[in-house]
Amino acid sequence: MPQLKFEETLDNFSILGNAMFTTHEVTPPGEVSSETIIRTDQQWHCHFRWRTLGGLNYLLSGRWKLSILLEKWGGREFNLPQNEITVSFVNAPHEYHAVISIPAHRVPAGAYKPVVLVTMEGPTGVPGPIAAFGEGAMMQFYDVGPGL
Repeated sequence: MPQLKFEETLDNFSILGNAMFTTHEVTPPGEVSSETIIRTDQQWHCHFRWRTLGGLNYLLSGRWKLSILLEKWGGREFNLPQNEITVSFVNAPHEYHAVISIPAHRVPAGAYKPVVLVTMEGPTGVPGPIAAFGEGAMMQFYDVGPGL
């Protein structure tokens, strides 16, 4: 689970959070669903959770921009489509939950290093003074034969 490392340059404001990858599989008792080995025909998700604290929250506005980047190891480079969402900023101390869902067949087979990003934007889209990233564990996406 990537821990988000935040940088914020604001007094009376703090933020912390993490992200988690999952396939939302229902697994039999005793088995563990893998978040790092995923079939290319599976939809997968990245859950973001973060919390803001402090009085300065009441004076801020805008939105959060959340992104997933996948760096492919070996072979050709790959850009993940539909890898970004925005979440409205709540101008009070708040706990946020958001999910980016990636449809099946969007990631070619291979080994990838995931990175998640969180940045704040003001109401006019100008980047704010808050940013974070988190590195996930290596992930393998693999193909399965027909009928499996």
